[in-house]
Amino acid sequence: MQKEAIMTQGLITMVNGDVVVMNVIAGSNGQNIRKVTQELRKQWPMTIDEVYALAILKEFGTEDSLVVMTADSILFEGDEELSLSYATSFNQKNHNPRWEHGTADHAEIVDVSI
Repeated sequence: MQKEAIMTQGLITMVNGDVVVMNVIAGSNGQNIRKVTQELRKQWPMTIDEVYALAILKEFGTEDSLVVMTADSILFEGDEELSLSYATSFNQKNHNPRWEHGTADHAEIVDVSI
């Protein structure tokens, strides 16, 4: 069961050059990653709230599993307490803090450099 859950997780890391500016971490529906990344490329710059709403609209994660974060803000509407790894791994591109091994079956880095 653990492997099945991991295979649906998704991670989008937005970078400006080498600097991570935002992470979008989905606990489910990671297969919808392209729907979100295409819109991010078209609409950037976006706020953390706009990115959260976009991910929900495109069914990348659910309200109880979606985390959108910047270096100084986290938007999460689920009931569980987020682990410390969300904050400590923020700057690690392609690191999924939802899982101890840091992997996600669906992951993409989006360069939002202007």
